[in-house]
Amino acid sequence: MPKQKQEAPPKDADLSEGHDWIKARLKDVGKKMKDLAEATGQPASRISEKISGKRDFQADEIPAIARQLELPVSVVLARIPTSGAGVLPEDSMLVEIHGSAQAGKWTRSVKWEQKDWQYLLVPRDSEHPFVYALRVMGDDMAQIYPPQSTVVLYVPYEHYKKQIGSGDHVLVQRNDGNGQFEITIKEVNISEDGRILLEPRSNNLDYSPIELYKTDGAPAYYGTENLKITGVVLRAMIERAPPMADKKRLLPAHI
Repeated sequence: MPKQKQEAPPKDADLSEGHDWIKARLKDVGKKMKDLAEATGQPASRISEKISGKRDFQADEIPAIARQLELPVSVVLARIPTSGAGVLPEDSMLVEIHGSAQAGKWTRSVKWEQKDWQYLLVPRDSEHPFVYALRVMGDDMAQIYPPQSTVVLYVPYEHYKKQIGSGDHVLVQRNDGNGQFEITIKEVNISEDGRILLEPRSNNLDYSPIELYKTDGAPAYYGTENLKITGVVLRAMIERAPPMADKKRLLPAHI
């Protein structure tokens, strides 16, 4: 999956004087005030008042604003202080689920259109400000990540603050030969002789470890242009639907 370009929030605007940087950003991406108003479900006049600083933005408006501005939610949240209904807890942050990782058979990477991005409220990570999420689809890591019901939170390699070691789970990307990229998740295993193996965690014996070679020093990834680590998994969230009750599962009636 192509690495998303990180855009720092503008630094030349004083928050106390409004948010003129939003107008500039709308112009940069070819949109107008009415697009922002429609996306947030409110009149353009109210959006204008919020941009001018006369009203506060609400936290639950931020994802829609970020989509229109074509910026990460984390960047917009850092730039727009919010108040009122839907205020985010100080120890929480919104993370974007912006695509899926096959984590199994190599298939063309799927990056969702920004309008389809989903958001998770997760504990704030003070060490890693750039955190994103992908939904796991394949069975390559099924012993750990149930397919389709698992979302992994990851940090782009260039923003990861530690050295990667055995046992870490990483996003792995390779060129499919047609100008597109494929992505999966693997577990790092560094052998005694220094070989770097990217291993599956699956009961499917069709999957085997992949050896990774470090041949260049590009800061955005570890490996080669054709096979590289592009992100490091911080944690996973497993979504489980409540079981359907039936007569065999019901507890005895309380008397």
